Amino acid sequence: VNTSHSAMSTLWKPVPNSEDDQGRNYTRLAAMGAAMLAGYKYLDENTWLEPQVFAFGSGQFGQLGTGGESDLAMPHPIAEIDPQKVISMNASGRVSALLCDDGVYTFGQAKDGVLGHPSSGVPQNVPIPTLVEELFDEKIVRVKCGEGHMAAITEKGELFTWGKNFYGQLGHAPKEGKVSGSSRIGELPEKVTKGLEGKKVIDAACSYHTTICLCEDGTVYSWGENKSATLGREDCRKSEYPTQVLGLENEKIV
Repeated sequence: VNTSHSAMSTLWKPVPNSEDDQGRNYTRLAAMGAAMLAGYKYLDENTWLEPQVFAFGSGQFGQLGTGGESDLAMPHPIAEIDPQKVISMNASGRVSALLCDDGVYTFGQAKDGVLGHPSSGVPQNVPIPTLVEELFDEKIVRVKCGEGHMAAITEKGELFTWGKNFYGQLGHAPKEGKVSGSSRIGELPEKVTKGLEGKKVIDAACSYHTTICLCEDGTVYSWGENKSATLGREDCRKSEYPTQVLGLENEKIV
């Protein structure tokens, strides 16, 4: 387990490659002080128990998903989610996300719409995994967390983003009547269209104020804040929409 604020040796063996694992890829993950671990607990080489999802580390915003808002020094099971449904997970600072068979679940600090839930009636912190209803009809294959925004990729290669948008890191097209720029907060997932026309997104990453994605054809796009040339451009201007990273036009990134 790799983590910036906590560490532990692995207690769980990777999922075996067998006909019983249904092709699931349970992975270990740690990020920004909150860590989660998934795997099959085993008694010996031939005896496998049910999969379980554990969390540990910083939890003051509910980002561990265990129902509380305190730090956990030892791994604790996330009881509110069926571990059989978990496909993958991601976390960043004050928020976490689980990709499950039946949708995307997010938890942690609900500030600036980062969890993808309607603002009305949502508490300051959401300490248990809660379904992102706006994505229920989408077949999501990946979900990524940033400090203040998230991204999800569909089976078709479409990219959805939501959360804080102060620097254009969501990449949303202008609303009707606007020449450029969208709202500073995107509390519900919205498809990124402008700049990715004809592209199939296969991976993405979210940082503090930037987003980057990899397309099936090997091209890389970035947008958001460009401080210290984080978008791969020499100018310091932010980009509100996906722009191809210069210098990689002739490379096929995998």
